[in-house]
Amino acid sequence: MKKFVNITLIMAVISFVAGMVISCAEESDCSIVSRATLNGGFFSLSETNKPIAGSLATLTISVRTTETESDTILNQDKNVQSLSLPLQYAVDTTAIILHYGEEIRDTIVFKHTNTEYFVSMDCGFDMLQVVTDYYYTTHALDSIALTDKNTNKDGTENLRIFFPAAPTE
Repeated sequence: MKKFVNITLIMAVISFVAGMVISCAEESDCSIVSRATLNGGFFSLSETNKPIAGSLATLTISVRTTETESDTILNQDKNVQSLSLPLQYAVDTTAIILHYGEEIRDTIVFKHTNTEYFVSMDCGFDMLQVVTDYYYTTHALDSIALTDKNTNKDGTENLRIFFPAAPTE
């Protein structure tokens, strides 16, 4: 009986120590919780109506935060082939302004839902955003095709922005 109690006590101590080691080794990694965006690229159509990937010589992207203010998220970048656009959390409409130069710009307006969801005690909450509608000006761009309405964190294509001619200057 004494041997049984000793073995049980040893097993309990081993289990406790193993549990402590495992729990300390499994700290939450909140770095994988990044902001989801709409991802896309620039295209033109070939003579056979097939998309041809392109780039913009210079691009500035800003997000309208109020009627009179905006934040720049990309400033005069060169040879831009793709973009990642954040949608606003606090409202259900996000206006993105593409500045191709001093005078020419297009505005893309995304209407979207914002659904907050719980990630973990350590990481808190994140936001699931789904585009419900969009419209845009056509000063330089020709059209936009939405290929996936859900924002994502892995760079999956959401939209294709088409220009009437090859967008490389």
